[in-house]
Amino acid sequence: MEKEKTLRISSEYLTTASKFIKGLKSYQKYYGKKDPLIVTPWMRLGNNKDVQIHLSFGATEAKPPEDVDAIMDVTETGTTLKQNKLKIVDEVLTSTAHLIVNKNH
Repeated sequence: MEKEKTLRISSEYLTTASKFIKGLKSYQKYYGKKDPLIVTPWMRLGNNKDVQIHLSFGATEAKPPEDVDAIMDVTETGTTLKQNKLKIVDEVLTSTAHLIVNKNH
């Protein structure tokens, strides 16, 4: 992680992205305990304008390199990432899907 320019990340998962980035040793080395700046159309939260996490409204994998430097997204096979010439550099978390129903219906 370099401190020379603004790092722009796109994700639907703003809190997860912020916690993950803030937990990286390289981030802590340059920025200490500052919170990455979360940017949405209706709010700006955080105090580190050098690392910005922008809310994505779909097609996140199509945003680099013009709009952002990195993305945090959910992937099952990685096919669309490969089609957009992206590669996974770290796994943030694993997830499972569940069908949940209301027992009254």
